[in-house]
Amino acid sequence: MMSLVNIDAAEHDAETKLLTTLRALNIARLSRADFHRILLQRKEISYEFTGIYDAILSLLTKRAHSGVQAIRRIIREEYLDTSALPMGDMPSHREDLKSDLISLGISEQEFTQSDATASTLTSMLTLREAIKQLKRSAFPDISLLAFLRFWGEVLTAVEYRHFWHSRIESELVGRPSIFYWSHIVHDERKVKLSEAGSDTKNNTHSDELAAALVELFPSRGEERTEALHCVEYAIRIAVKHKVDFYSQFRPMDSPPRIARGMV
Repeated sequence: MMSLVNIDAAEHDAETKLLTTLRALNIARLSRADFHRILLQRKEISYEFTGIYDAILSLLTKRAHSGVQAIRRIIREEYLDTSALPMGDMPSHREDLKSDLISLGISEQEFTQSDATASTLTSMLTLREAIKQLKRSAFPDISLLAFLRFWGEVLTAVEYRHFWHSRIESELVGRPSIFYWSHIVHDERKVKLSEAGSDTKNNTHSDELAAALVELFPSRGEERTEALHCVEYAIRIAVKHKVDFYSQFRPMDSPPRIARGMV
């Protein structure tokens, strides 16, 4: 019978799949222009973040109350403000991303003239298609929350940590990162789904959403098994989206990838 331990294993396999894709790009050896191209296209996906979170937030039911609260907090962190400063003086996370990109050597002109490629536009549309599929599952609250957690938090931290250790840390040369490093710290999973608890005070975004997710599982029987299969499916969709996005940067001498439908 399927359990949360099986889901932990599915997550591990999915993360390994993404890391294999990222390592194949050989980021440390790329020319500066090619590395910048990856970062600028990945920026376009980052800009979809709040739209996807808002879309899923609007689809969750009252039963997913803890998940709704966690998502609201995460969205509000994207547009910080403090009582010590006039409202509007704190930069958004999108501005922080731009600041890091400029620190990494991307010029203002490169930034403003960069557009999403056809592959990136397809990737953005695929996110909406994923939501359409997940909201029709047997357990839509569970499916949508599982996807959001794994796609938006767990795998994002995997991506940024790989970028960080492969290239970003050495290129910043002592200059602070106000976007990439903070997202690694705030987003990455510290606790396995099978160990998720209700105390989220010191947890990352991944862990907050994990605690909200496990609250929704039926306690036993066929319903619980079916709900866990929904999570497994959401994991597969999430990692497929990431892998497909990065396939546009595959070196020309790499073997062709067999096209597959969404699995």
